[in-house]
Amino acid sequence: MPKLFASSMRLLRFQLRQDWLKLMLWIAGISLFSIAVGYSLPGLFPTSAERQAIAETMRNPAMIAIIGPSGALDHYSIGAMFSHEMLLFTALAVAVMNIMLVTGHTRGDEEEGRLEMLRSMPVGKLAVLSATFMEMLLANGLLALIHGIGLGALGLESMSVAGSMLYGVSLGVVGIAFAASSALFAQLAASSRGAISLSLAFLGANYMLRAVTDVSAPEFSWLSPLAWGYLTEPYVKNSWLPALIGLLYCGGILSAAFRLNHLRDLGAGFLPQRGGRAHAKPSLLSPHGLALRLLKATLISWIIALFVIGITYGSVFGDLDSFFEGNESLELMLPKDSTYTLTEQFMSVLMVILAVAGTIPVLTAIFQLRGEEKKGRMDAIYAAAVSRKRMYFTYIAIGAGIGIVSMFASALGLYLAQAAVMETPIDLGTILLAALAYVPALLFMLSIGSLLVGALPRWTGIGWLYLVYCFIVDYMGGLLQLPEWMKKLTVFNHVPKLPVESLHWGPPLITAVLAAGICLAGAAFYRRRDIIENR
Repeated sequence: MPKLFASSMRLLRFQLRQDWLKLMLWIAGISLFSIAVGYSLPGLFPTSAERQAIAETMRNPAMIAIIGPSGALDHYSIGAMFSHEMLLFTALAVAVMNIMLVTGHTRGDEEEGRLEMLRSMPVGKLAVLSATFMEMLLANGLLALIHGIGLGALGLESMSVAGSMLYGVSLGVVGIAFAASSALFAQLAASSRGAISLSLAFLGANYMLRAVTDVSAPEFSWLSPLAWGYLTEPYVKNSWLPALIGLLYCGGILSAAFRLNHLRDLGAGFLPQRGGRAHAKPSLLSPHGLALRLLKATLISWIIALFVIGITYGSVFGDLDSFFEGNESLELMLPKDSTYTLTEQFMSVLMVILAVAGTIPVLTAIFQLRGEEKKGRMDAIYAAAVSRKRMYFTYIAIGAGIGIVSMFASALGLYLAQAAVMETPIDLGTILLAALAYVPALLFMLSIGSLLVGALPRWTGIGWLYLVYCFIVDYMGGLLQLPEWMKKLTVFNHVPKLPVESLHWGPPLITAVLAAGICLAGAAFYRRRDIIENR
């Protein structure tokens, strides 16, 4: 048995040297955002009357489905409000972090041939999985510690140190639960793409399961690992039982993952693979057909996800007047000096969230070109009669198309849901126009991604960091009272906020022209740079 885990610690040190920057960015981003929100809440909701007004809106089944239940709605302290409204969404980010890192070091390294090279040395068969999970334990432990110390150091009366530590532990337990699940899916699937798809589908299914059970059968919410985080109810009941259940779940799932890893052959998976075609489809013989085939599953998943996000946010429109009315802090989020209803004003703010979410598949599409390049697959394509420029603009065209479809899908979901819960709903044309006004901004984000692929292929992460910056500044800039110059640095800030602002074609046209120019610059760099050196 010890031979199976040989060199686990050496592999752990090696992986930490590889991932230290990535881990620090994930942990710092999640932790700083959480602590900043905790710090700002007393100023946003200084009186118990304001907090109770928010608590009443949280009794709505739609809100329970979105963020989960709370046992403190009758006494909604700052601590209770913070854990209720933040824990689930923070846990989602932590789960995604664990899924991406675990899959990358298991199926990702195996698919790219790195695991075979490691196995040629005195490395145990289970050493890679062992080192990967130990890395996740360290990462989630550090995340839990930073949250516990950081939130406890705020010194708020309703946010005790014990509750803060439990808040951090809750996030850590959810993180390692999804790390263990991803390790299991890495054994079942035969590719990294399949492992990521199964892991993200499991995450989505858990979100939907807890949403349904929280509303209709709360006693069954315990079946979802995603619910174990907020069921601890930090600052309210401080229950450690869900965290203990999470640890037991991790032990069982991880044992199964190790067992399957020991049984399977390198490069194989336990799920049956569908037989391929004897001959490729005609569409695969063209660059755009191949690119669409590679991105099809990801893009379809995002379109469905954005449609569901639109429905989710549209379902709460019926209670927005009571949610915002009389709360000056929350009204900072809304456009100033507007004669429109709170519902229409909030829709203009909500469009920023939908645009940011719609940018994710756009950047995913253009960064796929870089991903194929890193795996060495572009060598075979460029060996044929295919130019770099053609492939470059193929991925840009796909990214632009998915941006338009994503905004349309989210707008349609938003319209259908708000039409079902409002007596006088906003018409479809208004919602579609408000969403499509963000398309030039999505094209600008696409151009930034394409420039990075062309000029700085090893720094494509800058595109994701800029997207996070845009979300924080545009969505929470008013609440956090950020300076105006920070807002002007985000492309979404220059989009007309329909329907509370008039549609002026100048900013969208300028943004579209800039996007086209940046894409052309990226193409020039891509045609000239050395592909092999930048892998």
